[in-house]
Amino acid sequence: MTTARILAFDPTPAGLITPAKSLRLAFKYQWKLIRQRHFKDGDLSCQICPAVVAEARHIHAHEVYSFPNPQIVHLDRIIFICTDCHDAIHLERTRGRCKKPYIQKLEEHYCRVNGGLSAADLKKDFADAQQQGFALREFYGGAAASPDIDYGDYGDGVEQTLERKRLRSAVRDDVANDDSDFEMFPDHECPWDVGHS
Repeated sequence: MTTARILAFDPTPAGLITPAKSLRLAFKYQWKLIRQRHFKDGDLSCQICPAVVAEARHIHAHEVYSFPNPQIVHLDRIIFICTDCHDAIHLERTRGRCKKPYIQKLEEHYCRVNGGLSAADLKKDFADAQQQGFALREFYGGAAASPDIDYGDYGDGVEQTLERKRLRSAVRDDVANDDSDFEMFPDHECPWDVGHS
């Protein structure tokens, strides 16, 4: 088992939290409010490493989940982190989409934030996270699993959005998604999405 790290890889299996259930994707207005509340005091620092950025768009909101039983995934909290930490957390995905120099930069960042880990430590941590991801996928019933999401402290906002959608749908049958007019924030984007490599 991997030692607890300040910056740790996210073992959540791809596809376990579907876009229709993701707070960030299905409830964009609530996501916008969460970000606005966080940045209202002008805090542009990463909650994992000491980085301070110039613009809020360079701080991503990352959902941290726990996995209490095979029917429910629980959203524990949302943390606000720099793009380097976020891309490192999702290193498996990032490796599949970014060029080698950027991957090397992220791997060095991971090792540095965690107190000077070696390349062997990083490799072991990454393998452990992959194993945890495979185990979670099996715990939830395989690749087709679609557990319910307990939004925890964010549940009230989700319910408000769902109620607003129900009311608007009752008035206009053609309303499919009342969040469609909200611009997404760059959370979960890597440099290939924003023109860097």
